Amino acid sequence: MGVPSGTKNLRSLIILGLDYNQFTGVVPQWLGSLRTLQKLSLSTNMFIRSIPSCLLVELLGTNQFSGHIPTILENLQTLATVTISTNNLLGWVRGEIFGIPTIAQIEFSFNNLDGEIPAEVANAKQLMYFDVSSNKLSGDIPSTLGNCESLEEIELGHNSFSGSILTSLGPLKFSTFSQQLNWVHLGNLQLLEQLDLSFIHLNGEDLCGGLLELHLSPCSVVPLRSTSHKVSVVLKIVIPVAVVVSVVVAISILLFLRRKQKTKSIHLPSYGSESPRVSYSDLVRATEGFSTSKLIGKGRYDSVYQGILFQDGHVVSIEVFSLETRGALRGFIAECKALRNVRHRNLVQLFTACSCVDSNGNDFKALVYEFMPQGDLHNLLYSTGDNEDSSYLNYISLAQ
Repeated sequence: MGVPSGTKNLRSLIILGLDYNQFTGVVPQWLGSLRTLQKLSLSTNMFIRSIPSCLLVELLGTNQFSGHIPTILENLQTLATVTISTNNLLGWVRGEIFGIPTIAQIEFSFNNLDGEIPAEVANAKQLMYFDVSSNKLSGDIPSTLGNCESLEEIELGHNSFSGSILTSLGPLKFSTFSQQLNWVHLGNLQLLEQLDLSFIHLNGEDLCGGLLELHLSPCSVVPLRSTSHKVSVVLKIVIPVAVVVSVVVAISILLFLRRKQKTKSIHLPSYGSESPRVSYSDLVRATEGFSTSKLIGKGRYDSVYQGILFQDGHVVSIEVFSLETRGALRGFIAECKALRNVRHRNLVQLFTACSCVDSNGNDFKALVYEFMPQGDLHNLLYSTGDNEDSSYLNYISLAQ
């Protein structure tokens, strides 16, 4: 089954991903008429034949394309990624593709490309990833490859390159030169973090080890330095380092002890059972993201929301402290201490507390109370009306 023809009517389409399907046949020419298309992924299908010259593509990997790399790619001056790996492409890598100013990733691995890497690779100033492994490329690795200022990862393995590994490739994060790199020189690669040289049949005059079966000559023995020199090294390096480490450890311990004294754990009042644990996400769900429709009160340092805890379905009042307001943290601590020391049957029961960080990494503190559906004390004392609830006897009963 081919690409549905109705797709050509989507004139405003920007991204089209058709990878990891079982599309067959040829890539339709009309895909090139989608002028707003910026990214097209057709990888891991069963398309055959050559790549249409009119097609603006980025990802065509793991198909059955044959022929040469399409020259139309050189005209795509905003192309950032081109991946045509695991196909049957022939010919050589054209130097013009490196002239695209925005190109950041080139992947032509697992094809049948031959020839050399063109010297024009130096023009790709934004190139970060370059993979031409598992082809039939040969010749020297061009010295201009070291001029790619943004290059972080390069894979040249499973080819037939010869010559030396450039010292200017040292800052790479990862490099693969494995398989059939005939002759290499590894001098001065002091910044290289990881290098794969497996299966390349190393040989040369500088290899040593004394293994007769590998025909390696014995390595020269570096004479031991004098005892006085060792003592000098200890005095100049080891002792100062030990002193610095000891000072850092001592300062860290002192800071930890001071912080522990200042931030003693706050014991919340117990009501005969263990307080349930709630997280920031639990309170977000309970209040529908702290929606204004759930807001039932607001003070200088805090806001009170009505919510439903999903753990047990309790309807609760959630007092969220505005820690960006000066004095709000002290108010939270003071309220916790007061709740620890005060007992009264008319006090609203505290269910639990939450002290953590929110989704933005900021400190978050909240107290969760039992929800009182009849309003607060202010409404009971000062509500208008001549009903019996506003009598002085009711005031006295509230105070008892």
